[in-house]
Amino acid sequence: MMSKSLFSFSIVLLCLVCFTTELDAQKRGSKKRESKETTSDKSRSSRDRDGDKEVIPFSDRIIYDIHIGQLGFNRGFTISAKGGAAYKITDRFSVGLGLKNFYYLENNPGSNSDISVFNWGPYIYPRFKISEQFYIKAEYYYISFDNDLFNSGNSDRIYEGIPLIGAGYLSGFGPWKFGLELLFIPSDSDRDLYYGDVFEYMFSFIYNF
Repeated sequence: MMSKSLFSFSIVLLCLVCFTTELDAQKRGSKKRESKETTSDKSRSSRDRDGDKEVIPFSDRIIYDIHIGQLGFNRGFTISAKGGAAYKITDRFSVGLGLKNFYYLENNPGSNSDISVFNWGPYIYPRFKISEQFYIKAEYYYISFDNDLFNSGNSDRIYEGIPLIGAGYLSGFGPWKFGLELLFIPSDSDRDLYYGDVFEYMFSFIYNF
């Protein structure tokens, strides 16, 4: 689009100059209208070729996850938390990376010391959005496991990869959604690293789902 041109008219005594300026202004206005019509036609043609595709900003493709769960008070106190960020490859499919932590505290009144362990590790996860409320998800968790619970006095840690698979439910309005996530631990040996749990359950807080 051509920029507007401003013309200053001369005083009455310079009528010839004024007349010439007005003619020039009319020519420029005609060219400007033709240029605008050509640009508009090109824009419409470009939109038709691109199928009216909308460019989604990078920030709108990021999903933020916060999960808290595995709460227990049976043999001792347990709590787990994980957080991650996923990139929307499509509107329904995303892949993310996060960090998971697990804390266990066992009180031993008849012993001189309590047992306290802290497990942690990164995890990756693909997730598929079935609807606005439901999704399916897989995780691969690389755990740094505190072996002190099973081998008293042995502080050596175990490093193990654990696959999980499951689903989640979310509800809410706006960018924040709240719900529950349930992941199945297929391997018996991996369940030992979860202290016998068959499922990992988490209360979920997800942004931009």
